[in-house]
Amino acid sequence: MMRKLLVLGAAMVAILSLATIAQGEEHESSHIWFFGECENQYDSPYYDSSVTGASFLGGGCRGIGIFSGKWDKESIAEEVSYEAMEEFGGYWEVDYLKAINIFGGESQPGVDYGCEGSNPNSVQINTGFGGLWIAIFSVVPCEPEVCVPPVETLLAVAYVDNNVNDGPYDPCIDTLIAKLVDVDQSGTVNDGDKVETYQYPLDFDASTRGDFGVTEHTLSSVVVFSETSTSIQIEFGGNRFRFDGFPGDFEFYQEDDDDSTYTYIIDSVGLSPDDILIDAATASQPQTPQALASQLDPTDNAFIDVEIYVIDVCSADITVAC
Repeated sequence: MMRKLLVLGAAMVAILSLATIAQGEEHESSHIWFFGECENQYDSPYYDSSVTGASFLGGGCRGIGIFSGKWDKESIAEEVSYEAMEEFGGYWEVDYLKAINIFGGESQPGVDYGCEGSNPNSVQINTGFGGLWIAIFSVVPCEPEVCVPPVETLLAVAYVDNNVNDGPYDPCIDTLIAKLVDVDQSGTVNDGDKVETYQYPLDFDASTRGDFGVTEHTLSSVVVFSETSTSIQIEFGGNRFRFDGFPGDFEFYQEDDDDSTYTYIIDSVGLSPDDILIDAATASQPQTPQALASQLDPTDNAFIDVEIYVIDVCSADITVAC
């Protein structure tokens, strides 16, 4: 029954994409139409029983779409959500999705893209071989997630600056690479402090990123090689971590295992090359290794920024620029 409904929908709208198909274009394109209760739905709570769980044949905001090119269930759902946000404002998610590739494929359970993720089998898509997809769906308005920054004191942080030149590190906007957390709030590196990691760039515009497999390290028997307002270098458990932030010169994050394996990301503001090297054997166990990549770009780039929050200490034993 559902397949017949989809084919019927395809017959009504497929003619609008014939030009794209006839041209044999390989890039993704889509045509999406909404109908039903859409315009006034955003004012209702997203968890309202008349909205949540709405199927294509039920109430709420529904639609049909044609997708040509290389699509999958995630990308189709994301495109539908984006189009709903563009047309109606606010934040929308797909609550129900059924799609087929007209060239065949078996229906497979997908994931629920609804606001609360309560029905893991409500989204299905037919796995096929590219070409032309026909989808029916319903969407629901959601309350956008409110970012609450963690309450913590940082000694250093390396991050991808997602809002270029917007000022200091913002955990609600920027992507964390690694941070050194001052757990005891002593203002200096001590045992019990933590290095926490998240993601790292795999290219120089940070369009591709990898995940760290180990995201938390607690300092124990820490050896501090450098602790200034421009550089923190420490070692514990046989692993070394380094944060360098020299404004107008370079910004650098590195972790290594006794000088034998390295992961490092460096943005040189000058004649030296920018580098990215990701070794899966280093302490945070990057999930996607990257052979050394270099570029000659003398400008300050957003793929890594480093900020250090300690104050230089001058003494007879330590020579630093104060």
